[in-house]
Amino acid sequence: LYYEARGVVPGTPYRHQIAVYRVKGNGRLDQRAVVTLGVEERAEAALVRAHRTLRLGRLKPGRYVVEVGLSAPGATWVA
Repeated sequence: LYYEARGVVPGTPYRHQIAVYRVKGNGRLDQRAVVTLGVEERAEAALVRAHRTLRLGRLKPGRYVVEVGLSAPGATWVA
């Protein structure tokens, strides 16, 4: 998975939170993520470029949605 986030403050620690949700037959997402990954690191520049590896081999065939968010100390979740 590759993603970018702009507008971060260099030197500030951020938490990257990634979640994969299964899409139900009615088009809604399961409430519980089937895969999650959280990483904490400091931003080196105002643009974060991140490469992450997710293990998806055990997922059943179907439709899924990937959600990526960054949050800073004292800030709310941004997806």
